[in-house]
Amino acid sequence: MLVYYIGERGRVQTFNALNLKSSRDLSAAQRSTQIKVTRFPNGYALSTVLLSIDHGNEANGKPVIFETMLFDANGGVSNLLSMRRYHHRFQAKSGHRTAVSQLSHYFKSSGQRVHIKRRP
Repeated sequence: MLVYYIGERGRVQTFNALNLKSSRDLSAAQRSTQIKVTRFPNGYALSTVLLSIDHGNEANGKPVIFETMLFDANGGVSNLLSMRRYHHRFQAKSGHRTAVSQLSHYFKSSGQRVHIKRRP
């Protein structure tokens, strides 16, 4: 089974989990898997992450290893946005931006204040 992780230069890398020789090998995969998080003033958080294993069942064999989900103010999964999965990092970043735009529009139209603080 291949395990995906973000390497030292920010590139997605893999290793075979069946060939683990030490816990150090696994710790490399457990480093930051967070690609982007956007927090909304109403307590919602949109999170895009690298999944550690392929979640795809596609015939083309491309690994589905990135995911965007929306969490409510209590940390539960919100049903305002369906989970989205991607093959590539650039798709995940683009998908995250699209979801931020959609959610901002939704929150504004429902009368909620939307001011997202951008990180430098």
